[in-house]
Amino acid sequence: MSYWSVVKPAAEKLLEFTDDPSIAKVIGETAAHLLYEKKFTIGAKVVTIETTRMSSDWNPEFAAYRRFNVEGEVINVHDAHGLCFEVKHTDGTVACYDPWELKLRSKNV
Repeated sequence: MSYWSVVKPAAEKLLEFTDDPSIAKVIGETAAHLLYEKKFTIGAKVVTIETTRMSSDWNPEFAAYRRFNVEGEVINVHDAHGLCFEVKHTDGTVACYDPWELKLRSKNV
């Protein structure tokens, strides 16, 4: 199954609701937000990933607790200033990460 074969029908469905590109963009961003929330549920086992796409708006006090290439568990989800996930590292420290800074290790079912 190709990327386009999945994306095109969804985009066509979206056009049933709006022909305004700015609204379509918001709907697309909301869909991405929902996918991340579905993927990284509370209790999900994750590995933190250091990327070149790092947000610059992290509070320095909280940024000090961020660790990369370590395992942890999602303990909370925040979306007041954009979607982020609170992760408890195996050493007991807690920090928040953007969705693209996490990789799913296994899901707590």
